[in-house]
Amino acid sequence: VCVVLFCPGARQGARAMAVEEKHSIARQIWIAWSSGLCDALKAHRIVVFLWKSSMIRTRTVQCIGLNCIFFVGWLTFFNLVIARLLRWLLPAFVARPSVDAVVNVLYTCVWVFPMIVVSLILNARWYQHIADASFRVLDGKEKKQVKKDVVAGPFQILVTELYRVFLFGAYICMMKAMALVPAVGSVFSFILSCFLVSMYSFEYIFSYKTWTSKERMSYVERHWIYFLGFGAPCSGLCAIVAREAPQFLDTALFSCLFPFLILMAIRAVPVRPKARGLQYFPFLGLVDHLTASAVKMGSRFL
Repeated sequence: VCVVLFCPGARQGARAMAVEEKHSIARQIWIAWSSGLCDALKAHRIVVFLWKSSMIRTRTVQCIGLNCIFFVGWLTFFNLVIARLLRWLLPAFVARPSVDAVVNVLYTCVWVFPMIVVSLILNARWYQHIADASFRVLDGKEKKQVKKDVVAGPFQILVTELYRVFLFGAYICMMKAMALVPAVGSVFSFILSCFLVSMYSFEYIFSYKTWTSKERMSYVERHWIYFLGFGAPCSGLCAIVAREAPQFLDTALFSCLFPFLILMAIRAVPVRPKARGLQYFPFLGLVDHLTASAVKMGSRFL
């Protein structure tokens, strides 16, 4: 300490070391984040899965058909035809200032909600099939595949997906709450959205490895910079669509892209920085506590 205080050369050396350390930390952050970003954009990695597995090809086409064609067409038909027809007919039954409110309620409850329930069940089933088939391709067992895809009932599929939705519901609530913060709220909301997309994409890998919730949470917190980069492309694209396009179209877009995210997550190799302050970021503790409390409260009614 005395040498650094009284020797100009030592002070300059200390500053140089500090600058070099900052550059090293910044470089490690960039490498981890850009690795996640690149892994989410390496679409050529999924060609092997599509080539080797007819199941993956079929389910991917079905996801695109359901979410991009049918669901978007369903919403577009309401906005272009049904909504205009209702706005022409409803003034005879309700006050004109209330017409738009009635149309929005009918749009959400009668037109969109049933479609969301149907797509939730079908997407959950197809996503799981895509993940299972991709693991078989990696294990080299595609040719010897036995038709053992368990045909779970609609209720079981719905319960499984609702549990997953409930698990990530806390993250979504946190993301929406962050969006309300003035000035910086949208930035924090986007960051949480990136984490959410990444965790949802890697969830099938965690299930395949039979990791506990604590193991999954610890893995995400150790690779948090990588996960931030992996979820950035999809989150950014969905944010643009949510701002520019009609409501719920961003949900349809995410559902279309998600099969590809599953495949790219399976081929991904997450990296993490070696700097001490960047190796672990326990940001999931609060959400995990809220989720555990909600599960305990729900178990009392069962």
